[in-house]
Amino acid sequence: MCNYSNGKKHKTLILLWGFLVFLGCELELDEPPKEQFPNIKIDMSEIGIHKISDGLYEMSLNKTKHQSIQRLQVDLYTDRNREHGRDLINTITVEWESSHYWFLGDTLGYVVNIGLNDNLEYVNIDTNYIVGFSGELVPTINQYSIPTKVGDLHYEVNTMIAPIRKMIGDTMMVDFHFIDLNGNIMGEQFGIVLK
Repeated sequence: MCNYSNGKKHKTLILLWGFLVFLGCELELDEPPKEQFPNIKIDMSEIGIHKISDGLYEMSLNKTKHQSIQRLQVDLYTDRNREHGRDLINTITVEWESSHYWFLGDTLGYVVNIGLNDNLEYVNIDTNYIVGFSGELVPTINQYSIPTKVGDLHYEVNTMIAPIRKMIGDTMMVDFHFIDLNGNIMGEQFGIVLK
């Protein structure tokens, strides 16, 4: 049971609460300037995708395989941590989209069970086909990635693309975008000629 007979405690609590409210109302937070950041740079020459012109790159597909897997890299630069003592670029989620998709057939692949016979020789025992995926839509790009800090003011954003052999000769459009720390939607679009 509470004892409310002590009025001095109540007056002290009310004064303390009032002081905190007054103090909280007087504080002004230093708002960072409304600038767009981070700066974006696309340079994929180090990862085997060569620039043809502004916004257009080329990638050679492996003609002996169904899919060619390749990493894409975009660099983000910021000077936020020097100006404002904080760096929140690693909290951004980058969303990727591609113009190309493909459909799975009725067989995804197969697994060959291998065992040993009485002479201790490897033999194929059974082949199991992985089925049931007919008509499934497969994107050619991973949808999300998060920046990785690689330098004081430098972040790298990576994703994987996997176009298929039937796409040779096409230009795949790739779009990446994110919401910066001011709430602005930022990003770029570029094309990759698949050869």
